[in-house]
Amino acid sequence: MKNILNIVTLLLISINTYAQVNITDYDGKPTVGTYYQDFDNLLDPFVGTYVYTNGNFEKLTFEFRKMIHSNSNNLYYEDLLVGEYKYEKKVT
Repeated sequence: MKNILNIVTLLLISINTYAQVNITDYDGKPTVGTYYQDFDNLLDPFVGTYVYTNGNFEKLTFEFRKMIHSNSNNLYYEDLLVGEYKYEKKVT
């Protein structure tokens, strides 16, 4: 009986205590403890590397990654699209 009680207690502790909401339902006013998840994979088509070149002199590269379950403010979680860029110019 003690083992069953320990197992049930462990299960209850390990369950996530935040609500999962579709990212499309985000209205700009976040609720504390909520996870705004990309259920429909709306961010996936933008993930990748994009390169623009202007002849042989300039090159602009954008790289986008999808961050799952990101928490930057300790209030709520969300799936994000994060980007980096790199600008290169050839000196002649």
